[in-house]
Amino acid sequence: MVKVHTVEMIEHSAHNTPNVTAHADLPNGALVGLTYTGASKVTKAPATGEELYIVLNTQVGDKEYDLAYTIAQGEYANLFKLSNWVGKELDVTKENITGTFANIAVGDTLTFDTTTFKFKEASATAGDVCFVVTELLPIGVRVLIKIATA
Repeated sequence: MVKVHTVEMIEHSAHNTPNVTAHADLPNGALVGLTYTGASKVTKAPATGEELYIVLNTQVGDKEYDLAYTIAQGEYANLFKLSNWVGKELDVTKENITGTFANIAVGDTLTFDTTTFKFKEASATAGDVCFVVTELLPIGVRVLIKIATA
């Protein structure tokens, strides 16, 4: 699960892209790219040098706190453009991080995993959105959204 750190991130800022369908089964909080094909919009695997989006679907009822909630292929996914949130923070649970969580420390850089669509510890390409760990939380990490530099 990925949550915005402050509500104003949703209310006042990010470019919300509605009516997008998932190209594959995606975890809520997936990091994806976006393809426009005619009138339709479909997610795609994230790629270096392209805009990066995060899937944040609202969960309700029994699924509200489900850490492993999945958006099925073909379902609608609510996207937010991460470059509009540079300087803001996200709270990311362990379930949305690929690799060994115990090895992550404050100051580490996270980027996207093209296979799982989750966060992973790695250096980012200059100009791409990346995430710097600012705090370790009992359920995961808090990250600052940045643009990677050389």
